[in-house]
This record gives sequence, C-alpha cells and structure tokens, in this order.
Amino acid sequence: MEIQQEKLKSKYCWAGKTATAIRPIKSGQENSATGGDCICARKRGLISCVCCQKSFMGRIASRCPQHPEVAYLMDSRNCAFCGAAAKYLQIDEV
Repeated sequence: MEIQQEKLKSKYCWAGKTATAIRPIKSGQENSATGGDCICARKRGLISCVCCQKSFMGRIASRCPQHPEVAYLMDSRNCAFCGAAAKYLQIDEV
C-alpha cells in the first residue's frame, strides 16, 4: 500500500502545487495594508533612452507595492540598444 501511494506522489516538488493567480487592483481601489495602487496591469508605452536617443515599445521595470515578489520578464531594466540602466529611460504614453 505504501509503495502505491509513493508512486502517486510526484518526484518534482513543484508538480503538486497550484499556482495562485495575481489579481491586479484596479486604479481607484486601494489596499488597506499598504495604501497604494497596484501597478501590475499598467499599459505599455514608448520608452526613450537618454544615452543613445533610440526608442522602443514596452514598460520600464518597477516594483509593485501590492505584489513586491512579482517580476514581469518583459519589463525593461536596461535599454534594448545600448544597455543603459533604467534610470536613463523615459516612458511616454501612446
């Protein structure tokens, strides 16, 4: 009986866990814990680099006060062309 139960268990630790969905807080709603808005669902914009004067579409990486453990992989931390740090990037809403 124990052997059969062990076979049902996965050898991978992540296989049995369920992922929890992150629900961004809509603008205007606030969480009483931190008092700030969720920025996870913000829109993309035209990012311009001050160093190389080139631009590209996307979002500049920023930590959400509601979900500090979440990192969006497509958010830019550097310029896509010259590699300048995020402090040299400016975003314009399109």
